[in-house]
Amino acid sequence: MATKEDYQIMQICAKETYPVRHPVLRTGKPIETCAFNGDDLPSTMHIGLFIKILL
Repeated sequence: MATKEDYQIMQICAKETYPVRHPVLRTGKPIETCAFNGDDLPSTMHIGLFIKILL
């Protein structure tokens, strides 16, 4: 069982969101469809919750 020390919130790049976006937003479509306009803008931030090393 994970403890609170096992959880970490970190900034991630857009491509690191794809494994999460794909099954939720793009099931059955190519992984490339997970890229959205604005993903790489300087004003855009992506945050990931890691449990140990798993996003």
